[in-house]
Amino acid sequence: YAQEAKHALRKAEQREDIGDKTFIHAILGKVYKDLQCWDSAYYYHLKVTESGNVEKAYHSYRELYDLEKRRKNYDKASEYLEKALDSRNIMQYITRTEAVARVNALYNYQRTESENNRLALENEQKQSYIYLLLLGLFVSFIVLMFIAIYVWKNKQELRIQAEKYRVYSAKFKAKSQAEIQENKWKIEKLEHLLEDVKIQKDTLRSQLL
Repeated sequence: YAQEAKHALRKAEQREDIGDKTFIHAILGKVYKDLQCWDSAYYYHLKVTESGNVEKAYHSYRELYDLEKRRKNYDKASEYLEKALDSRNIMQYITRTEAVARVNALYNYQRTESENNRLALENEQKQSYIYLLLLGLFVSFIVLMFIAIYVWKNKQELRIQAEKYRVYSAKFKAKSQAEIQENKWKIEKLEHLLEDVKIQKDTLRSQLL
């Protein structure tokens, strides 16, 4: 299986559509170590440490430490072990930084969400106020319209009553004038009669004398 894995990984390594081959190199280093191809394992693990991937570099430094220790090159093994520890510290720092970033992101998200909820509530309240204001204006308009219609009808009724009163007053005034003229004529007639009676009375008196 190790040989088959090696051939498959070597083919994958030669593919141009794979940009980052760090993962392939890390597995090749392990496969060559299992095949006891120490130089090839050393070569691929060293390439992994040069990739900039801290997590993969940590494991490769551990493998290089084992390889150098197998060669009894303890100074170099200590150097790789120190680099492995440095990589682990960097990973822990990155993990803590990412954790802090996640906490900050969560806090900012919650804060933003709270602010959004507050703004949404304010918008809902403003919309409710606007709806109530519009409803109040609509009701006021309806009431004013009914009042205007009522006032207009009353004015029309008053105008009709005033017109009837004017016509009646004119008729009454004309009738009164006619009656006054008739009464004056009767009074004048009575005065003439009284004058005639007085004349007759004087004449009779003269005759009697």
